[in-house]
Amino acid sequence: GGGFYASGDAAVTATGTHIDNNLSGYDKDLTTDAVTRINGDLRGGGFWMSGQARVTLTTATVSGNEANTYGGGINMENETQLTVSGTTFAGNVGDNYGGAIRFATNARVEMSNSTISGNYSGFSRADNGGNLLYRRDGTVGGGIWSQSNWTVSLFNHVTITDNYATSATGAGLYRSDAGSVT
Repeated sequence: GGGFYASGDAAVTATGTHIDNNLSGYDKDLTTDAVTRINGDLRGGGFWMSGQARVTLTTATVSGNEANTYGGGINMENETQLTVSGTTFAGNVGDNYGGAIRFATNARVEMSNSTISGNYSGFSRADNGGNLLYRRDGTVGGGIWSQSNWTVSLFNHVTITDNYATSATGAGLYRSDAGSVT
């Protein structure tokens, strides 16, 4: 993850925190500020959760992050749990899937009083001088992309709006494989 990585039995609580403008899968020249894409499967621009990690975000902002594959804001997998309240996900870019959040393999998200808006999948910004560049066809989940036995509980007052994907389906929320949304 560009901002941080939580794994194993890690428990992270962030209140009033900004997780902004982080990159995963890019190399930055500190002299010239030039950004170069790194080959490989690098996920979670804001952060990456794996292996039963638990993260709680309260009145936080996750914005302007980018991953060169999945989960521009957050990538979560392998029985992780994310609890979100009063948090905004905006302007994140997943070059492949999941602009704001990508989760898979028994991951669970509980969300309330939060907004997921203006996130992109299938685009890149970091290696194009900050301008959005069309990266690939058929991407889904500009806001959220989920797969493989996952659960999303969207409680009260959650807004998913104005997210973008290069496919005609699933710009806000794309659900694949077995999973549930309540």
